[in-house]
Amino acid sequence: MITFLVNLLSGQEFQVTDNPGQILLTSLTKILQQNNITAKIIYALCEGEKKNLKKTLSENNIVNGSRVIINLDQTTPTPTPVAPQKNIMNENLEYLKKCFDFITKVCKVPVNILDNRGNCLGSWETGRKNGPPGFLKDYIPPLGWVALGLKAWGIYDNGDNTWIGNKNVKGEWYIAYHSIKSIESVSGILLNGFRRGPFQNYKNDENSNPLTRNEYPTCGEGVYFIQNFQIAKFYAETFNYMGNSFQIILMCRINPYKVRIVELGDNLESWIVNGDKLHDPNGKKRDDEVRAYRILMRMN
Repeated sequence: MITFLVNLLSGQEFQVTDNPGQILLTSLTKILQQNNITAKIIYALCEGEKKNLKKTLSENNIVNGSRVIINLDQTTPTPTPVAPQKNIMNENLEYLKKCFDFITKVCKVPVNILDNRGNCLGSWETGRKNGPPGFLKDYIPPLGWVALGLKAWGIYDNGDNTWIGNKNVKGEWYIAYHSIKSIESVSGILLNGFRRGPFQNYKNDENSNPLTRNEYPTCGEGVYFIQNFQIAKFYAETFNYMGNSFQIILMCRINPYKVRIVELGDNLESWIVNGDKLHDPNGKKRDDEVRAYRILMRMN
């Protein structure tokens, strides 16, 4: 028998113990039925990879401690989280201060790379798209999270801020998210750029981005990002400090003319930028591909 976690995008989490030879769909359906949830399962993810619902847990490499994220048919009723997230607008300044202390004192992020103009106390715009005209992508905002701004405005492209805008004009970059799994990686990424990880699940998959697929027919190796914040938040590690727990996600802009996209089906995509090296030959960060401009945080 193996024991793993199942998360719904609505926020509910269940622990499942089942035979590794059990069909994944059967195992997931059983736990939904036990909790009086009748919605149809659209897809299941584990470690950023879409799983085959018709194969067994073992064949899907689901083992003890795995986390499976499932999306349910939105046309059927979806459950309300058992424990709604804390309303961060209550005592929001104190909330943001605790996040600031954690980022600067524990994660060792230098204060001089932070920028107040990017701060957000949780009021995010919804229902819009972003990117260059003709190639727009849905923007899925980080609802329920606060943000500490990073120095980004006015320092790229000779001070032209078009890349970070929200007007759907040429030169605007896509919004994407990168979940943080270790405290050390926060300052490492912000000071030295992104580094490719060991798991390159989609390097041989077809690149579906019409802007880059001629140059990059396959996705190749690179650094992984995701457009859907509801998925990204499940991959952020939890860190404990001074009686509180924190999660961190970097909010980034991705160059539409550099990113490679693998379509996982059901409107789910994984985005990959090359990230050949931590530094380019001139010792500069690869800011022609991706630029982090906010540190998203949630405190429990």
